Amino acid sequence: MFSAVIQPHVKLDNRVLNALANGNLLSLLANISSGDQQNITTSTALNGDTVAVQRPLFIGRNTVRTPNIYQIDARYTRTIFNYRERIQTKVLAEATNIFNHKNITSLNTAATVNSLGVINVGSDACAGVVGARVADLAIGIRLDF
Repeated sequence: MFSAVIQPHVKLDNRVLNALANGNLLSLLANISSGDQQNITTSTALNGDTVAVQRPLFIGRNTVRTPNIYQIDARYTRTIFNYRERIQTKVLAEATNIFNHKNITSLNTAATVNSLGVINVGSDACAGVVGARVADLAIGIRLDF
């Protein structure tokens, strides 16, 4: 996870350019990580106990990993009006997952097994996926006092 806040402040001779160059704030948040480890499981009671979820034969723990996660979020804030340094009107724009990268956060790891606990050929384990939020853009006005 990485975050940065950029708020440049410059002094220019021209009042209009000085007003445009100042009062800007850019925030970035990056979440870049490897995928989560997950277990392949079955709902068949293979050893006769009461535990509902068990691993098929010859399958170790954490044998499946989801794809890597890449998500970059950004926020731009512009102060457009100050009143006696106490009241500020701001325009802001927020974007989540700005590159619209599909981030897989969970896999369907339930395998179909035979009575011996061996995974059936053509099993649908790891077929279904759940994804994280897609790209989103929000624009608003904020009043600080």
